[in-house]
Amino acid sequence: MRTKKRVRNEGFGVLSKVQRDRYNNLVITSSDGKRLKMTTKYPEIGEIEAKARQLIGCTVAVFTSQTTANWSTLEYFCDLESLRSTRSRLASEPCGDFWSNISGEDGYIGDGVYAPK
Repeated sequence: MRTKKRVRNEGFGVLSKVQRDRYNNLVITSSDGKRLKMTTKYPEIGEIEAKARQLIGCTVAVFTSQTTANWSTLEYFCDLESLRSTRSRLASEPCGDFWSNISGEDGYIGDGVYAPK
């Protein structure tokens, strides 16, 4: 049995686009053109999409699950969080404190806000 594990990547950059592909997977794109996707099979896809849309313009860290298989960190993601409290030129409002909601150490507290427990 695999343990709950995920890989954190702080090199994704500034989140510039959040969209669904033709298979309805969630796709995020950085201002440098990096693209990662989340499969529609992921149960929290709606929550993560809402959070991602609020983080457009923010420098983000992305997480890739390694729970069920060694998923490629260059292709897939399972969560994201802001790294800084300021936005790039892409957005006018400051980045909030959005934390990952997947590890046991933090969680969703409502209204699109993620914070440590």
